[in-house]
Amino acid sequence: MSRPGIAVIVYAVGVTDIGRVRPANEDAFVIADLSADTATATSRGPRFNVGSRGVLLAVSDGMGGAEAGEVASALTLESLREHLDETCRASDMMQSVRCAVEAANRDVAVAAREPGQAGMGATSLPSSSTVRWHISHRLETRESI
Repeated sequence: MSRPGIAVIVYAVGVTDIGRVRPANEDAFVIADLSADTATATSRGPRFNVGSRGVLLAVSDGMGGAEAGEVASALTLESLREHLDETCRASDMMQSVRCAVEAANRDVAVAAREPGQAGMGATSLPSSSTVRWHISHRLETRESI
């Protein structure tokens, strides 16, 4: 007798805040259903039935004090999503996430050679899962009181 699969549903919301120190918001996030090839970077809470490819939840924080932090954080997330879709499709999700993080790092390093973007960088916290959550990097954050 076979058991039906367990449906996993994800509700996710993302919000960033400029904080009290920086003049511009260098934070970005993505909520992406990798199976349906849909993504959002809006604060509305999408609902995903987790498919075979899983869900990507990621936040990236541009490095304050460096040039183009907002560019680096956006590029990091775009690159993660792109590489999970195209070049980093391993059978093990952790390997896929690791591959995508390494590729995003290379993409930001290449972009940082452009005028006006020298030294740019970002931290990121990507998590991608089909059922278990895999976290590949811890994001450094500041708490405002």
